[in-house]
Amino acid sequence: MSAAPPDAGFPQTRIVESPVLELLTSLEALVAPIRFGEFRTAVTHTLGTAFLDEVRSVNGQFQGGNAFVEFAVETALSEDVATFIDRVISMTPRHFAFVALGRLYPEDELPEPLTTASVTAFLDARGTRGSSQHAGADFSWVDDIPSVQRRVGELWSRYWREFFQAWYEETRTVRRGAVDAMTRQLEVRGAPDLYRSVCGMRDLPAPLPADQPYHTIIYSPILMYQEVSRFFYGYGIIVVPYDATETDERQREQARRRDELSRVFRALSDPGRLRMLELIAGSDYSFNGQKVAWRMNLSTSVVSRHLKQLRDAGLLEDYSPDNRNTVYRVRIDALSRVSEDLIRYVKRE
Repeated sequence: MSAAPPDAGFPQTRIVESPVLELLTSLEALVAPIRFGEFRTAVTHTLGTAFLDEVRSVNGQFQGGNAFVEFAVETALSEDVATFIDRVISMTPRHFAFVALGRLYPEDELPEPLTTASVTAFLDARGTRGSSQHAGADFSWVDDIPSVQRRVGELWSRYWREFFQAWYEETRTVRRGAVDAMTRQLEVRGAPDLYRSVCGMRDLPAPLPADQPYHTIIYSPILMYQEVSRFFYGYGIIVVPYDATETDERQREQARRRDELSRVFRALSDPGRLRMLELIAGSDYSFNGQKVAWRMNLSTSVVSRHLKQLRDAGLLEDYSPDNRNTVYRVRIDALSRVSEDLIRYVKRE
């Protein structure tokens, strides 16, 4: 754990490891469609495909599992896993619903009795049922909250005992390094600038509730991190999970990939340039700018600009056999790598 005194008028900043937060976010990542294939394979090998089906079924009722993070945030990430699970399964149904609904509405204002229909009507009356906070939720869990509590408790307990506890300890060095790196950033940049950099926001969110200003911001390194920017807030605390594997070098590599992909897709976005690739690909080094212009009924100056954009994107290769004329060939290898490079970029590999 690391802490720093607040900058003038800014909440205190803390940097902490949280096995509870990592457990919950890793279960989200486990059934994510794109990233963390090796992790998913390791879990499946240990716990079986039926376990993954159960995670999908449980998390699917709670915004893919995102709502469960609110249970960790409620305690400022301070509990160990066993204590956390015991607390969640022993909550009153009303308090469980209060947290699962994002801690947005005072607990004493929730409807009585708690049912799918009453909660749906409650959210409709406030105009929030379709908000991002409740995206993907069907609220069927409200009809039997004790059963849901037992189910998630059993799921989390098995995951912790049979896989996650050992994995967390094996990977702890990475998180400790991330805490040290974030601490150095905090010392150099100060708390306000660090918040703007990590969260991508200049201002703090409006207090929730309105009469409880923020006193603490907690950053927590996560290995199973899916989103570029993510934070949870309310009741005086802002919790910011961040990618424990993110380094300056990795950021530079992602920026390089983003620039390269942008150039390629800009070049491919014009139907005329696609037609030029089609023509040139038919016969290597037999098309020059004039021949392309003639076949497409365009001026040579217009064609020259298009060919330059394709060449700058790495999709064309030029060659001058006589030091006067320039002919072209399509770089099929570059085209074939586009989808692979895009997948690597979005998976942040």
